[in-house]
Amino acid sequence: MTKSYTSPLSFQRLMLFRWRTVEWFFAVLANRYRRWQWTRQGIQLGAHVHIGPRSYCASDGRVTIGDYVNFSSDVFISVTTGASLSIGRDSLVGPGTKFHTTNHAFDDLRRPIREQGDRPGPNQIVVGEDVWIGSNCVILSGVVIGSHTVIGAGSIVTASIPPWVVAAGNPCRVLKSRRTEGTDP
Repeated sequence: MTKSYTSPLSFQRLMLFRWRTVEWFFAVLANRYRRWQWTRQGIQLGAHVHIGPRSYCASDGRVTIGDYVNFSSDVFISVTTGASLSIGRDSLVGPGTKFHTTNHAFDDLRRPIREQGDRPGPNQIVVGEDVWIGSNCVILSGVVIGSHTVIGAGSIVTASIPPWVVAAGNPCRVLKSRRTEGTDP
């Protein structure tokens, strides 16, 4: 009778496979827990939404997230009462991105800013379908980002961005179109 021998390399591969399987299991479990937390707050999540680690949503308003949206780690969403945030399907949100639907009033020079409350205005953010928002972006209230748009990393979006463009900067501005002459996507 011959004795089977397992090489150290195949044993290491087996251990690595087991470790990756355990990592994957806990990552899926953590994502399901984050989805459960967000839906408990009244956020409408589409199918197959991925919420990265340390992503947080503070919402008293209406938040709607489409199907197949992917939030990387450390995304922060702040939606105040009466405000809304809508993100279309197939969108990607980079790590460290922040969505804010409110702004402080600072017109009265005799009172501290903290006592002046929020500035009235359009308290909504609309992100179209198939949008890629790079890492560490800030999206402010009153903004509509058109479908199929790319927002560069570190951008501060203070005004609406049309569809099918690449935009970046502080403040965010259109750099180029994603369409070329004569093409129809």
